[in-house]
Amino acid sequence: MRLKDKVALVAGGGRGIGRDIVLAYAREGVHVVVNDIDPATAEATAKDAATLGSKSLPVVADVANLRTSTGSSIRSSRSAGASTS
Repeated sequence: MRLKDKVALVAGGGRGIGRDIVLAYAREGVHVVVNDIDPATAEATAKDAATLGSKSLPVVADVANLRTSTGSSIRSSRSAGASTS
């Protein structure tokens, strides 16, 4: 597995195609940061990814407004031990 233990951030990962991508990554051993504007869907998808063995982190942010969301995403990723470089 080339992706095992890599980290991915999936914007819009709480539902639809984004959720499918999160779960596909989790099945491959990727640790996933689940970004969504809706806290409930971000949390639910992160929990589902965790059941597949992924370390997952829900991050609630509106990526359309980078001024407010980038800083919170980086802080959340660092607190979870993910690399931001």
